[in-house]
Amino acid sequence: MRRRLAVGAVLFLAASTQWVLPPFIASAQEDETSEEAVPDARLTGLDGEVTVFYHDQEGGGVPAEKDMPLEAGDRLRVGEGSRAEVTIDGESLLSLGAGSDFRVRALESDNWNLSFLAGSLIARIKSIASSGGSVRIWTPTAVASVRGTELGIEIDEEGASHVGVFEEGQVAVSGVVDAEALERGQVVLSPNEETSIFKDRPEPQAARPLGRFLAHRARARAMRPRLEILRRHWRRLATEKRREIRRRTFERRRRLLQTIQHKRRKLKEDVKRSRRERRVRDAGRRRRPGP
Repeated sequence: MRRRLAVGAVLFLAASTQWVLPPFIASAQEDETSEEAVPDARLTGLDGEVTVFYHDQEGGGVPAEKDMPLEAGDRLRVGEGSRAEVTIDGESLLSLGAGSDFRVRALESDNWNLSFLAGSLIARIKSIASSGGSVRIWTPTAVASVRGTELGIEIDEEGASHVGVFEEGQVAVSGVVDAEALERGQVVLSPNEETSIFKDRPEPQAARPLGRFLAHRARARAMRPRLEILRRHWRRLATEKRREIRRRTFERRRRLLQTIQHKRRKLKEDVKRSRRERRVRDAGRRRRPGP
């Protein structure tokens, strides 16, 4: 009888525990699952001056380093004569040219929203449409809905956006007014076609054969073997590893700011000391009796 009671108590306790603990366990499991479902975006290559602005740190950016993880809200700026490369899940590759300004607006398993505000971009992006997902790249005057594509985007000095498709996929291009995509006038680009959208004419021009982007075709082709190498060696960064890298970045930036502030204080002190010494010398000359 006692044994039955003991077994019953254990079973009751186990059942009770399942009712009491799940909110915490389930929450942790859901958080971990949701974080693991977020695409793994990283800065996999850079040449020259590239600056990263993390969304969860105040102030200026930090010099970029290879394999820096990127999240929604993060921003990249590429200096003149420089280049950067972003890889997402080892399946999509974006090459940012000199003067590029790139931002991750949203990055979820079924929703990628990327902003490209300046410069030139060549990309090879895997389609996620089969799973109901969408990839959109926003510029100041256009939004490109990507359907598994080799594409190029350029923003010229007048702020016009130029979009082209190389040898694979399709891109649906719409104009943008007040940060909203226009429903009318959408143009669908097929391989070897391009279009342009100007600031004073928000609807995209009719699709035309590649012209502006012909010079970038070799660059787009070179991305294929590069992406294959990345795909073979890709290992997803665990959530904690991504956090650790970001923490190190914050700490490096904090030390950098401290060094800059220290140098500024020292410079001010040196200037003040130099001025005091000059005043003392000038006063001594004035008190010195003449011949």
